[in-house]
Amino acid sequence: MDENVWGERLRRVLSDPEARPVLFLLEGVAGSGKSTLAGRLGQLARSLGSAPLCLSFSSSGALLAPDIARRAPEPAAHRTGGVAALLDQSAPAFLLAEDVQRAGAEDLAALRARVERAPRGTATLITYRPEELPLPGLPFGLPAAYPGELAVLRGRTQPLSVQQIRRTAFRTLGSERSPHRLVAHVHRRTGGIPQVVHDVLQSLVDAGSKEACFSVHDVDAVGVPVRLAELTAARLHALGGPARRVAGAAAVLDEPVGTAELLHVAQLRGPEGRRALAEAVRGALLQECAENRYGFAVPLAGTVLYEALPGPEREELHHRAAEVLTRRRPVPWVHVADHRRRSGRHRGWLRAVERAAGEPAAFADHDAAMRMMKPVFAAAEIPQDVRGRLALRLARNAVLTLPSGRTAEVLRQIIASQGLAHGFRGEIRLELGLLLNSRLEDVQGRRELERAVSELKDRPELAVRAMAALSNPFFVGSPLRGNLRWLERAEQTAAASGNAVARTTVAAARVTVATNCGDPEAWHHLEQLPAPGQALTDREHEHVARGLGNAACGAVFLGHYRRAAELLERADKFTATMGAPFLEQCNKGTALLLDFESGRWEGLAERCRELVSEVGIRSDAQLVLGQLALARGEWAEAERWWPQDLGTPTSFAPGVPYASAVAGCLLRLALARRQDELAVQAAEKAWTRLRHKGVWVWGAALAPWAVEAWTRTGRLAEARRALAEFAAGLDGTDAPTAAATLHWCRAVLAEASGEPAAARAHFTEASTRFTRHPRPYAAALTLEGAGRCGLAVPGAAPEAVGELGAAVAQLEELGAAWDCARVRSTLREAESAARGEDEAPAKPRGRPGYGDKLSPREREVADLATAGLTNREIAHTLHLSPRTVEHHIARAMQKTGTQSRLGLGRAPRS
Repeated sequence: MDENVWGERLRRVLSDPEARPVLFLLEGVAGSGKSTLAGRLGQLARSLGSAPLCLSFSSSGALLAPDIARRAPEPAAHRTGGVAALLDQSAPAFLLAEDVQRAGAEDLAALRARVERAPRGTATLITYRPEELPLPGLPFGLPAAYPGELAVLRGRTQPLSVQQIRRTAFRTLGSERSPHRLVAHVHRRTGGIPQVVHDVLQSLVDAGSKEACFSVHDVDAVGVPVRLAELTAARLHALGGPARRVAGAAAVLDEPVGTAELLHVAQLRGPEGRRALAEAVRGALLQECAENRYGFAVPLAGTVLYEALPGPEREELHHRAAEVLTRRRPVPWVHVADHRRRSGRHRGWLRAVERAAGEPAAFADHDAAMRMMKPVFAAAEIPQDVRGRLALRLARNAVLTLPSGRTAEVLRQIIASQGLAHGFRGEIRLELGLLLNSRLEDVQGRRELERAVSELKDRPELAVRAMAALSNPFFVGSPLRGNLRWLERAEQTAAASGNAVARTTVAAARVTVATNCGDPEAWHHLEQLPAPGQALTDREHEHVARGLGNAACGAVFLGHYRRAAELLERADKFTATMGAPFLEQCNKGTALLLDFESGRWEGLAERCRELVSEVGIRSDAQLVLGQLALARGEWAEAERWWPQDLGTPTSFAPGVPYASAVAGCLLRLALARRQDELAVQAAEKAWTRLRHKGVWVWGAALAPWAVEAWTRTGRLAEARRALAEFAAGLDGTDAPTAAATLHWCRAVLAEASGEPAAARAHFTEASTRFTRHPRPYAAALTLEGAGRCGLAVPGAAPEAVGELGAAVAQLEELGAAWDCARVRSTLREAESAARGEDEAPAKPRGRPGYGDKLSPREREVADLATAGLTNREIAHTLHLSPRTVEHHIARAMQKTGTQSRLGLGRAPRS
C-alpha cells in the first residue's frame, strides 16, 4: 500500500463535506505496523480539525477506546454499550477501528452498518490480522453491502527490507556497531516484522556488548522477545496434535522446506499430513514462504516450538531431518552432522563430519561450520586427519569471508588441542595469523605468523605465504627494515623451492612493499603480476588479488589517484572470480579514501556510515568520517570517530598510514582549539612512531600540522630538524602527495620565521602540485596559505585577495564549512583593509542594512555554532573575541526567533 495515496485521499474527504465516503481496509500480521500507520492517519485527521473516534478490541473481544496520540488503551465498553452506542452518541467524520478480528458479533454488525450507510465527507479505517479472522477474507464477520458511492481501498503492511532494518539498527545500536552481517541475520530471523525487529534490537542494547560491533552470536544469545514467544505459544496451543507435529518438524529443520520433506520429518503421510499442514498454516504458525515451501513467517518463533519439544521427540525429529537432508544434492554435510549429533546418533555424526571434511563447499555457511567444529574437537574418536582437514577449511573460509572474533578463539583452541598433527597445526596457525591481521590485531597476528614460519619450514609454499604477510609494511610492530628482511627471506625461499604459487606470492608481496613505500620501480613490479583470465590456482588468485588491493591503497596514500582507480578495477576482477568477501570489503574501503582525497564528497559521509561497521572497511570509513566532520566544523562528531588518546589512535594502530593520518587530524583539531602544548606532545609521539617505521611517504598527512605545532610554540629548531628528516626520507621516492606536502611544511616554517615571500612561494608550489593530483581539499588549504602570506608581501595584496577568494569558492564547493568560514573571515579583513575601512561596527558607512535577515558575519557565526563549535572555538576560527561571537549569536537568535544554537541552522540566508 502507498501511505501517501491514503493520506491524500483522507485529506480530500475530510476537507470536503460532499466528497464520496471512503473505507480503508488495512490488514497485516501481528506486529507489522498497522497501529503505527493508523496513528499517523489519525494525527493527519486531527491536523485537519477532524478528531477521529478511535476504537480497539482486546483479546477477549471487549471494546477499548484508545487515545491515538498517547496510545494508552482505556476501557470503554462498560460506559458506552458497545460500538453501536458510541456511534449513536457521535457522528465522527473519521472512525478508526483497530484489531476488528477480535470484535464480537454485535460490534461487527455496528461497524458494518456504519460503512453500509456512510454519509458523504466521512472516512472509516479498519485494521485487522487476516490470519485471525473467524471467517477468512471477511473483516466484518459477514459480507458487507457496500454502497455504490463508497470508495473501498484495501492495503497490507509489508515486512521491513534489509535496508530499512539497517536504518533502524543504526538509530538503535549506532552505525559503527551494526555490520551488514548482523542486519542480514536480524532480517532473516525476524522475517522483517517491525515489532519483532524493534524488540530484538532493544534486547541487544539491554544486554550490552564489550565488542566493537554486535555479532550474529549476540542476536542468537538474546533469545525470543516476550511478545513473540507468547503469541507463538498461544497459536501452538490452539492446534491439534498432528498440526503440532508438523510445526515441531519445521522448528527442527529451521528453514523453508517442501511438503514431502516436512511431512517425512513429522512422520505424517497422505491426507492426514496435508490436513495437519493446512491447519498449521490456517493457525498462522506456518506460512507458504515460497511456492510449495513452508516455514515460519518469523523464524525466531521456531525457537519457541523447538524449546517446547520433549527431549526424546526432539531427538527423533533430528534423526528424520538428517535422513531428509542426505537425499539432497549436493548433501549439506555440515547440517547433516549437526542433526545427527543432536539426535544422539554418534556414529552417524562421525561419518557426516568426515564427509564434511572432504567437501569443498561444505563450509559455505560459516556459522553452521562454527557450530559443528566445537563438539568435533571435544570428541577423541574423530581421527586426527579429519580434525585437521576440518580445521583448515574453517580457517581458510574465515580468512576470505567475514567472520566474527569468535572464529579466532575457536582456531586458537584447535591449535592448542593435543590431538592435532604438527603439519596441520602450522597451516592453521598461518591462517589464524592472517585472520588476526585482517581483524586489526597486529601484535598477536605477527606472533602467530612468525611461529607458523618455524612450523612450516618443510612446506615452502606455505612458509613463503607467512613471510609475505610479515613483509607487509602497513603494520606498526616492526620497522621497514624488518619487513624488508622478511621479503628477502621469502624471495630466497620461493626461488629455492621452484614452486609457482610461492613465486606468485612473493611477486604480490613485492608489489605491496614497493607501492606503499614510494619505490619508483613499483609500477614495473606491477607489470609482473598475472593478468585476469590467466590460468591460476585458487591460491595464486588470492595472492594477486591481495597484492593489487594493497597496491591500490598504497597508491591513494602516495597520491597516484588514477593508478589507484585502475588497480581497484583490476583487483575487483580477481576477487569477483574467487568469492572472497573480505578482499572485496578492503577494496571498498580504499575507494572511500580515494573519493575523499579526490574531492568527491557528495554523499560520501552517508556511504561511510553505511559501511563503518564492516570488517575490512571500518578504518577507512572512520578516517573519512572524521576528516569530513573536522572540515565541516562538526568537531564533536570528529572526536566520536577518533575517541583515542591524542596522537595514539589505537584502533588504527595496525595501519601506519592510517595512524599518521588520524594523528595529523587530531593535531589540527588541537591547534584549532589553541591547545598548543598538547599538540606538541602529540606531534612528538606521532613523529617518533613514524620514525620507528621508516616509511616517510606516510608522513604527508601528519607533517604540516606537526611543523605548525612546533613553530606556534616557538620550537623552530625542532621543526627544522623534523623537516630535514622528512625531506631525507622522501629522497628517491615517487610520492606526489608527500612531495607537495614537503613544500607545505617549508611554507609553514618560513611563515613562522618571518619570511612571507618565501612562505608564499612554497604554499603556491604546494597548491599547484595538489591541483595536479587532483587533491582539491589540500590544494584549497595551501592556496589559503599563499593568499594569507601574500597579504604581507609588498605589492602582492591584490593577487592575494584573489587567491583567498578562489580558496573560499573551492572550500564552499567541497562543503568544508569550517575552513570556508575561516578563509572568508581573512578575506573580509583583507578586502576591508584594501578599501581602508574599519571592521568595527561603530563605522557602518556604506554598509547594507540586513533588517531581520542575518548579516554575512552573523551567518558565519550561526553556521559554526550549529556545527557544534563553542564560542571560544568560533572566536579562534574567525579572529574575533568570544564576546563579539556571543553578541553575534544573540543577534542571530533574536532575528530568527530560535531558542537554541542548533535552531540557527534553519535560519534564512541574507
